[in-house]
Amino acid sequence: MERGLTIHVRDHDPMTILNLSGHLFQLEVYKLKTQVKESLNANRRYIIVNLSQTEFIDSAGLGVMSMLRERCDDSKATLAIVLPQHQGVRATLDKSRLDQIIPCHESLETAIGDFSSKYGLTDPRSETERWNASDPAGVEMMIEELGKNLAGRLEAIERRLLDIESHLKPNAGRSSNRNAA
Repeated sequence: MERGLTIHVRDHDPMTILNLSGHLFQLEVYKLKTQVKESLNANRRYIIVNLSQTEFIDSAGLGVMSMLRERCDDSKATLAIVLPQHQGVRATLDKSRLDQIIPCHESLETAIGDFSSKYGLTDPRSETERWNASDPAGVEMMIEELGKNLAGRLEAIERRLLDIESHLKPNAGRSSNRNAA
C-alpha cells in the first residue's frame, strides 16, 4: 500500500516553506504543483521544498521538481530543495542530478540561511525553533529572550487596555446622564 503525500505550508512573506512527508509519486504530484502555484500567486518569491521527511519519490516526482523550477523562473522566484534523510530517496535524487538545476541543502536551516544571506530575508522560524534545546547556554538564551518578548507583549496589552478604558469612561458618563434625563 502506497502512502500519500502530506504538505505542511509555512508562509513568511516573501518566503514559503513546503514541508513534505510521505510519498511523492505520480498520483500525488498535483498537491505539490498546487501549493507552489498558490505560493507564487501570493507573491512568494523564495520557495523551499523540504524533502527531509519524504520516504519515496518516483520519476513523476522528479519531473515535477524540474517543472517547478521552470515555473519559479518564469515568475522570477527562487526555488531550493532540502535533501531527504531517506537514503533511497537521496540516491534517486543524486542519480537524477537535480542538484545541477536546483540548489539543494542538507537541512532546512542551511536553506533558510542561504536565502537569508543572499537576499537579506529574516529567518521565518520561530525564536524557539532557532535554539538548540540540548545546549544549556542556548536554553538560557531562549528563556531570557522569551521573557523579554513576553514582557513587551504584556506592556502592549496594558497600553491597549488603558486606551480602551479611556474611551469607555467618557461614554459611561454620557450614558448615565441620558438615563437621568
